Order: sequence, then structure tokens, then C-alpha cells
Amino acid sequence: MDGKRARVVDPTLDHPEIPPARPAAPPRTDVLSEGWAAVLGLGWPIVFMLMLLLQPAADNPQAVSPVLDVVVQAGLLLGLLATSVLAGNRDRAAAPVAVVTGLVTLAFVVSCPVSGHHTLAPWWFAELAVVLAMLAVSVAGVRQGSQR
Repeated sequence: MDGKRARVVDPTLDHPEIPPARPAAPPRTDVLSEGWAAVLGLGWPIVFMLMLLLQPAADNPQAVSPVLDVVVQAGLLLGLLATSVLAGNRDRAAAPVAVVTGLVTLAFVVSCPVSGHHTLAPWWFAELAVVLAMLAVSVAGVRQGSQR
């Protein structure tokens, strides 16, 4: 078989020329990596849940001014929401917002024994350690984002 019949019966089709592939776009540097977005977006809510699990009932619930308590709690919840939403969108602003959330959380933790709301106990040191660890991770996220 020399292929003559195939050339006669099936004439070659005129195919349009395929355009060359566009060059790949450079990676975006204005977004968080998936890893940092997951750590920041899930880390602070997990820390908040751990705080709720670690804290016993208050020794003196009236020790903290209700207005101050509400303001700090609102700031903490707003920070958690902002950090999670920004990290979910992989926005680089999530890292600095996570640091602010960490500072508010740290103020919340430190104010408990200072105000007499709770007494110092092992659970408080565990809570402080968890918050400081996540705050350090948030600061590392800011540094990682600034190195890009």
C-alpha cells in the first residue's frame, strides 16, 4: 500500500493556522499564598475557640466594666471576621489585620487577671501561650508578605 488511494479519496483539509499560545502571566504578588491564607484565616478562629474551652467560670463577673468588656469583645470579633474574610480572599491585608486581631486578643487575655475577672491559674498561662504563638505566626505572615 502506497497510500495513493488515501490521498485521492481523503484530500487534505486546509486547517487554519493555530495561533501561538500566549505566554503565561507572571505570578501575582499581591495575594497571600494558599498556605498563609489558611493559617491566618483558620488559626485565629481556632485560637478563639481554644480560649473559650480553656477559660473557667469567672471569679468575679462584675470586675470588668460592662462597656469596656463589650468594646473589647466587639473588637475581637470584628478582628476575627476581618482576618478570616481577607484571608479567604487571599488579600495581603489579612496578615496585618491578623496582627491587630492578635494584639486585641492579647489585651483581652492580659486584662482578665489584671481586672480581677479571673485569678492566675495554669489555664491562663496556656491561653496566653496559644495567643502569643498565633500572634508570632501573624507577624511572620506580615514579614513573609513584605518579602515578595
